[in-house]
Amino acid sequence: MKYLVFILLFGACFACANSKDRLVFSAPVNSGLPPIVCSEVLRLALSRIGIDMSLNFKSLERSILSASRGETDGETARVKGLNAKYPDLFQTGVSCYAHDVNLYTLAGNEFKVDGWQSIPPSKVIGYRKGTHYIEQAAKQHDISIYPLETNEQIFKLISVGKIDMMIATEQLIGSRVMLNESAELVILQPALERHGFYSYIHKQHLAILPQINQQLTQMKASGEIDSIQQKVANTFLKKLK
Repeated sequence: MKYLVFILLFGACFACANSKDRLVFSAPVNSGLPPIVCSEVLRLALSRIGIDMSLNFKSLERSILSASRGETDGETARVKGLNAKYPDLFQTGVSCYAHDVNLYTLAGNEFKVDGWQSIPPSKVIGYRKGTHYIEQAAKQHDISIYPLETNEQIFKLISVGKIDMMIATEQLIGSRVMLNESAELVILQPALERHGFYSYIHKQHLAILPQINQQLTQMKASGEIDSIQQKVANTFLKKLK
């Protein structure tokens, strides 16, 4: 809930009463830093071409589906290449956020990570339903996965031995989590992979994509995107303490 409150606080700042044009973007709730950072980056890029932006918060899976169907004007933050699955969405040309993706398992069950192929075939991975890159990797590498709605549900099933590990980022849950008095979830190193996140625009707004990309390119070159990521991350982490 505290993640949702924090995201809503950021979303409230996105409204601009004097703007003539407005786009509404889908944003998944409780998904950590990517949608928060990318929403702020995209808001600034759009404002510089005279367009206001507001957010429509949905579950992780519903968020991308709404954008794909044109119920919203796009999606704030997703991994690269989702337009292959959702052809009505067009990816921006510049990444708005990047982070490492890590495996977590119970203390005492650690192993060295060397890509998806290093995951033992007997292990079952819990993950947030609608996280497409995990589903794609599971098919490619024949990995057993267990979709759940929240991290709390994943923690509970790991603590009772229903599943063996989870995929998350250190920024989201830290390097270790005490599940109960005797069970501790720890991060595995090195990272499983590194992800860049991009905003997606519905095809009905394809005409403005070059303008958005131009603004994002300038923001990346000037260091503004990195500065936004650091600023938002610092605020986000304080909210978690």
